Amino acid sequence: MECSSFSLIQNLLLKDWRDEAQRRREDIDTGLADIKKQCDSCQKIFSREKDYRYHKKGCGNVCCTQCDKTFPHKIALKNHVAKEHMHEFQCSVCLKCFMNKRNLVRHNSVHSDREKIMCKFCGIGFSTKSNLTNHLKLHR
Repeated sequence: MECSSFSLIQNLLLKDWRDEAQRRREDIDTGLADIKKQCDSCQKIFSREKDYRYHKKGCGNVCCTQCDKTFPHKIALKNHVAKEHMHEFQCSVCLKCFMNKRNLVRHNSVHSDREKIMCKFCGIGFSTKSNLTNHLKLHR
C-alpha cells in the first residue's frame, strides 16, 4: 500500500509540475511572462516579452522628413509629426496644435469663462484638475 500511495503522490506532483511548466510556456508564447529584458539600442528594461518585442520593432534613431529632428523610436516620431506637422486639431483661439481631438477639447477649457480651480498655496487658477495637479508639484 505504501508504494502505491507514494506513486500516487509522485504522479500528482509530476502533473502539477507539468501544468506549471505548460502555463509558463504559454505565458512566454503570449508575451505575458515576467521577464527582465533590456533593449540593446536604448537600454530600456521590459518585464513582459510582448512589450519588449513591440518596442524592438520601432527602436532605433528615426528622422523626421519634414524638419530633420531625430527621435529614438518610431512612436516618438509619429507623435511629433501628428503634433508639429499635421494641423488637423488646432485651437481656433491660440492656434496651438494637438495630436487628437480629445486633447483639443480638453485644451478649449483654458479659453472658457468657466470657474477656475484655485491653488490653495498661491492662489493661481487652473481650468483643469490635471493642470492644478501638475502645478502642485512645484510646491513640494
